[in-house]
Amino acid sequence: MNYNPTQTNFAGVSPPGEESCKMIEAVLRYPVGSVLDLGTGTGFIGVSLALKDFEVEATDINNKALENAKKNAQLAKVSIKIFYSDLFDHIHRKYDFILFNPPRNPDEGLLTRLIISIIKKYPPLVNLILPLAQLIFGNKRRQFLLSFINNAQTYLNLKGRLILHLTEAEFKELSQSLPTIEFNLETLLLKSSGNEVITSIIFQ
Repeated sequence: MNYNPTQTNFAGVSPPGEESCKMIEAVLRYPVGSVLDLGTGTGFIGVSLALKDFEVEATDINNKALENAKKNAQLAKVSIKIFYSDLFDHIHRKYDFILFNPPRNPDEGLLTRLIISIIKKYPPLVNLILPLAQLIFGNKRRQFLLSFINNAQTYLNLKGRLILHLTEAEFKELSQSLPTIEFNLETLLLKSSGNEVITSIIFQ
């Protein structure tokens, strides 16, 4: 489903994929509230939820992405606060939902993001490269995810939800490593490169 028909995609900004739509669907299962769209990219998720009457703030570390998201918000005629933030560095409030599609390589730079934005436009390439990225960056990404999930709790309202896009293996490993946190399977994405999940996390 195309939640944002006015979507434009600037060069160097990763296009939204199937997981973006599934993350939107996960949020729409719950009452309307405030949303932080971390790593907004083109703004697809944030704009789509704003069109559904959610209060949205969106961030990115890529200035080109911020320009892209602002353009898409303008085209969709929705009001979204869009600003620079490296994860939670410039976040000073709490939300009902935080959405994030973590990078395969937590240390990726602008050149890497440009290459990824090109690769994502060709699904066969994604299926070839993702397993290799998981092999190379898997341990670094696991440590990043553990730290990120623990930090996210500070920025969620009571009963707020953290919506993440993970591999199925990461979902199982993290839910076992963090037994005091509730991991809910919202959607299972069947991929030839390895199954992925959209999970909503609630902190006890």
